[in-house]
Amino acid sequence: MAKKNNSGITLVPQVIPERVIMGYRATRRVWLEGRELKPDESQKVWNHSPDGFNWGYGGSGPAQLALAIMLKLTDAETAKGLYQRFKWQFVAGWPENFSIPVKEVEAWIQANKRDLVPAEEYYKISLDNLLVTLLP
Repeated sequence: MAKKNNSGITLVPQVIPERVIMGYRATRRVWLEGRELKPDESQKVWNHSPDGFNWGYGGSGPAQLALAIMLKLTDAETAKGLYQRFKWQFVAGWPENFSIPVKEVEAWIQANKRDLVPAEEYYKISLDNLLVTLLP
């Protein structure tokens, strides 16, 4: 129901669809299933970005957002193993204002869980590959 403020302007309540993830660059705020997603929980797991979330490129803010989304939609071990891949395949390409169905992300998680590499192994493998590349 619309209400009028003290200036007589009609206010229309903002409706946030419940089964989507959406974000607005101007505020850097993100909602998942109708609730605002905060970086605090994901920063306890890995503090990529003390400044919080961002998206549309492959940096620390998008990594924090990817981790936060994964932690909400799956268990911690799966989240830690998939969030970097999720960042590159989804978050890095999102426009200034985005909306994506949760079911699309859930389907992606299921499809990618089977070849999951734990985060600690991912970074070890990456470091080993770097050393092999750098050393003759």
